[in-house]
Amino acid sequence: MNSNQRRKDKRKWKYHVAYEHTSQERYDQMWDWCVATFGNHIDRVWREKHGHVGDYWQFEDEQSMTLFVMKFGASDR
Repeated sequence: MNSNQRRKDKRKWKYHVAYEHTSQERYDQMWDWCVATFGNHIDRVWREKHGHVGDYWQFEDEQSMTLFVMKFGASDR
């Protein structure tokens, strides 16, 4: 990824929630809820940060992030 792509990526995914040590059960709940609420992550409303499976969720807009936080609680980092 070049610097131009990194800047675009950072602007697009500026809303995020970070957790520490998410259990597999909780991760599955988060994933299933995101798919049911926002659709498949390929639709690009939400995603997990590369290399941070289950503990770093990114969103395109503040409203989506807020819904996620209301469902699963604020980040603990």
